[in-house]
Amino acid sequence: YLTFFGVLSSGVNANFQANQTNVCEAGQVQFTDYSTGGVTSWAWEFPGGTPGTSTLQNPLVVYNTAGQYNVSLTV
Repeated sequence: YLTFFGVLSSGVNANFQANQTNVCEAGQVQFTDYSTGGVTSWAWEFPGGTPGTSTLQNPLVVYNTAGQYNVSLTV
């Protein structure tokens, strides 16, 4: 299971969705940014995922081990 967190900064609203929240080992998750307020940069954190961090707007992440993971986005 994935748990999602959005972080607010400077009048913008961090918001995102994943194309799935339950994945098998080595499963890929596509994250899509739905943040508002003139966002110009993204700082994603995917502990346990590959990559572990990203500055892409809509990153693709692989989870190689079964477990529960937190995901955060700061915009």
